[in-house]
Amino acid sequence: MRISDREGSAPPFPSSDDNPQGLPSRRIAYANQPGGGADPSGSTTREDSPVSLYYLDDSGDSRMAVAGWLRVDVRAWRDAERMWKALRGELHADPDLNIQADDTLHAVNLAGGRGRPLHTIPGRGPTDAEKTRFRNVIQRGLRTVAAMPGVTAGAAYRAGATREELYTALVMELNRRHRTVDSFAMLCVDGNGTEHTLREAHRRLPHSDRHIIEDPFFAPARGKHLLQAADFVAYTAFQSVVGHTRRDFMKGWFAELLPAAEGPIAL
Repeated sequence: MRISDREGSAPPFPSSDDNPQGLPSRRIAYANQPGGGADPSGSTTREDSPVSLYYLDDSGDSRMAVAGWLRVDVRAWRDAERMWKALRGELHADPDLNIQADDTLHAVNLAGGRGRPLHTIPGRGPTDAEKTRFRNVIQRGLRTVAAMPGVTAGAAYRAGATREELYTALVMELNRRHRTVDSFAMLCVDGNGTEHTLREAHRRLPHSDRHIIEDPFFAPARGKHLLQAADFVAYTAFQSVVGHTRRDFMKGWFAELLPAAEGPIAL
């Protein structure tokens, strides 16, 4: 979600005391395979990929900035992409939703009962049944993310901060974590390439100590399935931390539907 998509107007990480290595990860024997699963301690093992790909999106309002992400083991990228595309196929096949294959999914719209042309009768808003169907799309998306092998969802927030301030803090934290275990990360961010402050957050990292590869890779969410998944994570995290009275039904979704996710944690 871009700033203009927010309603109203940092990803939390486990503490270093709880997780000395600081970088949660999944073994390559993934959770949906025999003997697989994430290390419950969150520690990194030699089985982990040395490179992680983060799909990152933001949410929030004037009170708080929130970031949500999918951390993808690069060896699991195809499976993650395949699973989200399969969900999109199911949504497209549902005549009650009228979601086309190339429609961009935004959690803020779905939570408001605003899917693709939802209002079949001019001049009226969505019925309660229509709202429920579109809100269920968010739940289905989060369950899909939770089931992706080699993928860890997470979220962070910072009160009274801008998107740029939170992103800068997040980049520093991710660099620290990956430096600790001598691994590397690339970040794919919803944007059009004009977000110079986000680019500067990468370039300010000391080169000799840098574990975030290159500048962020900017791409519009409409063309990236896993950025749309990150949008679901970010918006759900926002509702779990602050929320709006009209979105009270989402308050527990982050913990309930993403039980293995990290956060939301304060940066």
